[in-house]
Amino acid sequence: MNTICLLHSRETGEMAGVAKDGKYNFSAMKLKQPSNQGIDGSGLVKLEVEEANTNKIIISYDRSWNIQPQAQDEIEVYETIVKFLKGHK
Repeated sequence: MNTICLLHSRETGEMAGVAKDGKYNFSAMKLKQPSNQGIDGSGLVKLEVEEANTNKIIISYDRSWNIQPQAQDEIEVYETIVKFLKGHK
């Protein structure tokens, strides 16, 4: 299941949540307007995803890629989170 729980600050655009039934923790920052520094030109300018049981950072984007998703499970959780966040206001 791809359940996402989210905490969001409308003032700063900062978000934190869990995905895939608690298997992953993530934090993000989304600007109100699209940005050429955002993921795929979106307002999503920061994203960090870690494995909840190990705290290992598996995805890191801060206006450019630091750690890109590699394994299939990482790609799936990345796509799930980004799709959710892009649609979240």
